[in-house]
Amino acid sequence: MKKIHAKKQISLLMSFVLLLLTVSVSFCAGAVSTYMVYLPSGDGYTVQAVEGYSIFNLERGSQFRFTLTLSEGYNQSEPEVYVNNLPIAENDGQYIVSDIQSDIEVTVENVKKNTYSVTLPDTPYCTFSPAPGYKENDIIHGSAFKFIMNLKDAYSQSTPVVYLNGTELVPGKNNAYSIENITSDISGITVSEVPLNTYTLNFFNEDGTFIWKTTANHGESVTYGGEIPVKASDSQWHYDFTGWSPTLGTAEGDASYTAAFAKRTRYYTVRFLNYDGSVIETYQVPYNGSAYCSVIPERPDDYSGGYTFKQFDVDTSVVTKDIDTTARFEHKHVFRHFLIEPTCTESGYTYDYCDSCGYGITYDHTYALGHQFGEWLTAVPATDTADGLKIRICSACGETEEQVIPMGTVDENAGSTEEPTEEKELSFFEKIIAFFKKLFEKIKALFVV
Repeated sequence: MKKIHAKKQISLLMSFVLLLLTVSVSFCAGAVSTYMVYLPSGDGYTVQAVEGYSIFNLERGSQFRFTLTLSEGYNQSEPEVYVNNLPIAENDGQYIVSDIQSDIEVTVENVKKNTYSVTLPDTPYCTFSPAPGYKENDIIHGSAFKFIMNLKDAYSQSTPVVYLNGTELVPGKNNAYSIENITSDISGITVSEVPLNTYTLNFFNEDGTFIWKTTANHGESVTYGGEIPVKASDSQWHYDFTGWSPTLGTAEGDASYTAAFAKRTRYYTVRFLNYDGSVIETYQVPYNGSAYCSVIPERPDDYSGGYTFKQFDVDTSVVTKDIDTTARFEHKHVFRHFLIEPTCTESGYTYDYCDSCGYGITYDHTYALGHQFGEWLTAVPATDTADGLKIRICSACGETEEQVIPMGTVDENAGSTEEPTEEKELSFFEKIIAFFKKLFEKIKALFVV
């Protein structure tokens, strides 16, 4: 790439010097304006003026013609030609620039070396693939191609010969075959015929004892010709010969086969019992098998209430012995209902209670009713020198509420309802006693129907 740029720079420099000389001569002579053509040079192509045309002293409005010739190994290219950065099309093998009004610079792009492909053969004996770093397509002109041959499993014992157009190819490093200086597509790779592999087959009993031996070619069916293997029974299992591991199929390599046996599993009795010991269901279950009762057990109600089935007391999901499993039940509550009425300060609710187990629950709560107070009654009238006391009573529960009467306050409720017989000044304690007597009478009147 650097070499190409250097050539181009030299060519442009020479063209520029010639341009200066031309301009100088024209200026000195006072001649008409003339122009110059700059033709590129590069790898893979040659650009030159058509005979009779010069790259120097082109007059304004004149014409210039040039050709582009691709070099050997580049003839697959589709070059793109530009004049002063504008594309120009080929016309009958030439490029024509008309009505020249300035210097002309020709550039060429998209000129590349040819690329080729290699067709690797497909044979029943082996497979071919490009070596690492190589591809079957886009092989650059003059370069090399390397490929690897891998024998298929059925022929892996052989050593075949590879040819290119009848000439034997010898594998090199990493067992790769090489084709040098490629200048065209390659399709003449062949390989000699090779025989099938032959394998040794051994047969063993389950405990590793050798039984029999034979041979077979790759792909042939494997058959056994010895005595039927046996395995002694034990206290838990019986063993029946079922075949070989791996399964006898086709020969694909040296192989060993081991006799396989099937176990006849022991069975166990699982009984599902109700609470009273009666049998609900019985199953014969294989070792490590599972058993589940298909019927939901029931227990009748008695004096303590009803019952709900919960579960069986022994797990039967993995059976390894005879099992009797009994149904277990939960007590079903029988409630008595109690209605608790609300009071002035306590909320009401419904309470359910199970006599059998003592379980209780509350619900349907209602708000407290609140006090129903009557009018204020004066217990101790206020005087000019002391506070008084008044009180009111809840008609529902008898709760009392007190309130201080500030001194000097005239209370409309003060005084007696009875006609005074004699005016007499009472002491403070006498007033208190008199008030509570009146209060007692009023309370008594509230609760007497």
